[in-house]
Amino acid sequence: MSEGQSSRRHHSDTQEFEPVPERPQERKRVELTGYSRIAVKADFRHPIELHFGQDERTPIIYLLRNPSPRRIAEVPYVLVQPDTVSPEGGWAEFGAPDRVLSKIGRHASPQFELGPEVSRMHCLIAEHDGDDDRPELEIENYGRNGTRVVVHPDDLLREVEEFTPGDEDLDPTI
Repeated sequence: MSEGQSSRRHHSDTQEFEPVPERPQERKRVELTGYSRIAVKADFRHPIELHFGQDERTPIIYLLRNPSPRRIAEVPYVLVQPDTVSPEGGWAEFGAPDRVLSKIGRHASPQFELGPEVSRMHCLIAEHDGDDDRPELEIENYGRNGTRVVVHPDDLLREVEEFTPGDEDLDPTI
C-alpha cells in the first residue's frame, strides 16, 4: 500500500479496517493479593481494567473517568461491566463528596455479576490526597483470590504496597 492510501478494504456496501496492532508495552498488569494496593492518578486518561478472582467466570469491570460530559460533576467515575449492563445493573457511578468511591464484592456490589471466587468484600477504590496534595485513587485488594489490574503506565503513581485494613474497611455495608 502506498503512503497516504487508506488501509480499508472495500467489499460491497461495507468496509473493513485492518486491526490496530496491540502494543502490550502500553499496558501494565499488576497482581494484587492479600491486603495490597496500588495508586493511580485521580485524573487518569486510560480505562483501567479490573479482573477479580482466579477464574474467568467474572467478566471484566472497567473503571472510567468522567464517563459523559452531560453528567454532573459530583459523579466523576463509573464502573462498567459491559457484558452485563442493563437498567438493573452492570454499572455503578460514584465519586465525591464522600471520597470512598466504590466497594466491590459479592455482598458489597450486587449490581455486578461476580463469580464464586470473588469475596463478599473484595476490592475498595478510594480517593484521597497524595503526598503532593494532589488527589489520587487507591485500588485496594481484600480478597484472598486477588485482583488483577491492567493500567496504562502513565496513569500509575505507585506500584504494589501491602497494608493492614481496619475493621471499617472490611465491613461491606459502610
